[in-house]
Amino acid sequence: REARECMEELKRVRAELATARAAEAEARRALAAAAAAERQRRADHAQLKQAHAALQHKVNAWRTGERAALERRLADERRARTNAENQLLRARHQPRTPNGECESESCRSRRAAAEAEGALLRRELRAARERAAALARGPGPTAGAFDSAAERLHHLEHSLSAETRVKLDLLSALGDAKRKLSIQDGLISRQEKEIEELKAQMLAVMPTEFVAPSSAAVSKLRLSDGSPLDPNASVYTPKQLAQCSDA
Repeated sequence: REARECMEELKRVRAELATARAAEAEARRALAAAAAAERQRRADHAQLKQAHAALQHKVNAWRTGERAALERRLADERRARTNAENQLLRARHQPRTPNGECESESCRSRRAAAEAEGALLRRELRAARERAAALARGPGPTAGAFDSAAERLHHLEHSLSAETRVKLDLLSALGDAKRKLSIQDGLISRQEKEIEELKAQMLAVMPTEFVAPSSAAVSKLRLSDGSPLDPNASVYTPKQLAQCSDA
């Protein structure tokens, strides 16, 4: 009887040992799977962190390059505006010329060049804004940086447009001033010519005894105090004067 009980106890212990070994093996397999999953998670996290760092570096480099390029363009626009203002001041202080066609043509060519340059800058700014908007639709953490870059681009575009308009207004004012100077010079020339013609007509109808030539080619009517001419002569009658005036 005791031997039978010992045998049964031995069988029970063996069964429990087999169950424990099976449970240990299952636990080891689960532990190995968990360790492999942890290693994979860490590898994925490291890869994502590296990708995020690379993307952040690219974004920073793009922002730096775009900002430097836009600042250079803004500085170029400011220098161009300063040059246009200096040209306008020089044109206002330079001596007037009788013919302003060359200056007017040069002014029109400079205005066309300024308009073309402004259009090119606007196209480049529009392309930069489109690139910024495309990048802003990417990862979420960089959306704020792209929004600020887009706002900066909009501000720079507004500044460039305002300075371009000022430059075009200055060039237009320069052309108007030169055209007015040309018109005034032509008017003065015509008036001087009319005055010379009137002087010539007066000299033609005056008697030669009352004309004394001068070194400046300007005739003056001069009658001496002791003139021997007869004021009652027929040449001084109203009829003769009227005939001379008609001639």
